[in-house]
Amino acid sequence: MNCPESLRHAVGALLLLSFPAIPGYGASAARGPAVEVAGVVQYAPYPSATAEKPFRVRIEGCRWLITVDPDKNQTRGAAAPVALGFDGERSWFVQDLRAQLAETGRDASRSPAKNVAVGIVRHSPVPATVLNDEIGAIWIALCSSCYFKGLEEPQAEPPTSQGVLAFGIRGMTSYDRLPVQITASEGSQPFHVPSKVVYLREAENGMGGAPAEGTDPGSGAQVAATFEVLNWTNLAGYRLPARSRYWVPSRNGDGSTSEAKPLVQYDVRIADLKSIDAGFAVQPELPGIVATTDTRFPATADHSVSWQSDHWLTDAEVRALPELSQAISSAESDRRFEARRKSARWLAAGLGVLVLGPLVVLGLGRFRQRTQ
Repeated sequence: MNCPESLRHAVGALLLLSFPAIPGYGASAARGPAVEVAGVVQYAPYPSATAEKPFRVRIEGCRWLITVDPDKNQTRGAAAPVALGFDGERSWFVQDLRAQLAETGRDASRSPAKNVAVGIVRHSPVPATVLNDEIGAIWIALCSSCYFKGLEEPQAEPPTSQGVLAFGIRGMTSYDRLPVQITASEGSQPFHVPSKVVYLREAENGMGGAPAEGTDPGSGAQVAATFEVLNWTNLAGYRLPARSRYWVPSRNGDGSTSEAKPLVQYDVRIADLKSIDAGFAVQPELPGIVATTDTRFPATADHSVSWQSDHWLTDAEVRALPELSQAISSAESDRRFEARRKSARWLAAGLGVLVLGPLVVLGLGRFRQRTQ
């Protein structure tokens, strides 16, 4: 029985809009004691001096909300508060641009782009915030327990965009997974984060450098980034990282990496912890109209949907966007192209066997005749 083209398209769209489970997450994993942690994240270079931003993190099981305030000593430039929340299925990021708009004298209400903030929605808990990498350092230090617990193989998305070449970034909101070396946690839930994570990459063009510790010397694996808990502490009945560091090594002229001189480094320090009421909202509050890049559906993983609104769009509202149909069509085209490419490889291999097989048999026959 032949399946009508319209039905095949509908089934394909349904599959692309389905929600694959994120390992380690779900209704049972999303709950636990609700706490709020306060601290500071210090990072360098900025661009040549050290900067420091205060942050707050609310955590309840696998649900969390990270809020980062501007550096109080930063009077110009990217002095914008940012927030990232995760509900157990999607992450919601927003950067408030009102301070920059006021600094430049731009009136958003009179501009074709009326947004006063930018946002990102992803089907992943790993931050993909591009220009706000300090939030990734906070996430891995305090909110990554469920993610690493749910890994089915030793590969993970890096939580920052620093080291673009090392990380092999495909797009603004979609990172490649990298091989990782993970050291067991000493923390208690919800802070059962790894004591150390080393992200690895292959040396480019076979260029120099010693292999990463614990890897096959012939593998060419080098360190792309490292996270490490420097000190654990007991606070209000919890064991959590008092101080942690995330850094990306710089590159030498021969293509090797140098951890002694980081390209960038983030230090996360905890100042306070307190219990809070459970059930807090994890979607950040929006300051007005937000221009959002949305990859919440599998169809939009590599073909994002863009929208502007003064509220977070629901799944139904995103499904109604014309751009989603275009993203589905693009994803289906990519899938068909990949299938044709794989078929072509198998066809070429099969033709090779058909052509070379008789020649090999003929050659063996002649060899036997000469040896008899």
